[in-house]
Amino acid sequence: MKPKLFAGLMTVLATVVTLLASFHSLALAQPVASIALPAPAPARQLYPGCNNIGLSFPDGTPSATVIQAVTPGGTVDTMWRHSAAQNRFEGYSAQFPQASDLLTVNFMDAVWLCMAEGLAAVQPPTAVVLPPPVLQVCNAPAVASFAANPSTIAAGQATTLGWGAVTDADTLTIDQGIGPVTGPVLVSPLVTTTYTLTATGCGGTTTSQVTVTVNPAGPAPGQAANLEPTDLWIDWNDPNYPMWVTITNQYSENRSNFTVGVVCTLDAYHPKGQTNVPPVGTLVMDLGQISVTVGWGQTTNVNTQFSSFDLVNYTYIVRCSITPVDFTDPSWNSHWEKFD
Repeated sequence: MKPKLFAGLMTVLATVVTLLASFHSLALAQPVASIALPAPAPARQLYPGCNNIGLSFPDGTPSATVIQAVTPGGTVDTMWRHSAAQNRFEGYSAQFPQASDLLTVNFMDAVWLCMAEGLAAVQPPTAVVLPPPVLQVCNAPAVASFAANPSTIAAGQATTLGWGAVTDADTLTIDQGIGPVTGPVLVSPLVTTTYTLTATGCGGTTTSQVTVTVNPAGPAPGQAANLEPTDLWIDWNDPNYPMWVTITNQYSENRSNFTVGVVCTLDAYHPKGQTNVPPVGTLVMDLGQISVTVGWGQTTNVNTQFSSFDLVNYTYIVRCSITPVDFTDPSWNSHWEKFD
């Protein structure tokens, strides 16, 4: 581009001035200050209210330098610019620079210079002076805790990923293909896996990690039986709404009496409709060693001792595991269900 043509175009662009304060007569249109823009733009008169100015300062010019270019000194209250990328206003105040987020400006930025009140010879009507936007100060997101319960499982079992209170965050996501989350998540990794929770807000992102250790569930030597917990269910016909675990003999031994250890865990989650709060609590019921009678391909039901479920207002996750006592079992021996 030819130098003269370029200089002329810059002069035209720099002269674009939009006045946000209007006046009833020429007597009211008295300038209160002026800003000297670097060449090729001439000085521009500033009026009461907020003046839209196309700057010609070099890229990265400190905001304080722009304010100091206004004469007389002290006539600018704040300077504002709208960030299209973040869809919000950024502002600078010479009185409170520590609360500013518009620290520099670039060549031909469109900014608003808002003049301090009481400096005009004749003030315009209050109704036509637009107030500046409220300066938004963004803090980095914070997550109180991120954990897996339990943190160690056998292959085929499940665990719950949960977190504590979250502040200054708009979204929460977990990697490993999970995506956006609003409450605790059940996962069942086949190998030891690290999960990353990312909290995102206008103040940036914060990450937390937790590792779930997965122990292989390989066959045990001297296989004698294959007993598994295969179902968890609530007896709605009983007024106490007890929960039962179904144990199945998977065609492994011609025998009916077995001694097993049974442990059940119940997680009571937050009331429905609430998010980003930790579970109400966890209750572990160790039934100890019990004798079960279950023939080939048959099932038996054992009371977990959990009762009085309120599925209208709460969500529950229950896990039951059985441990071989007088036999070996090569299969995984845990079962979980979500009730909501």
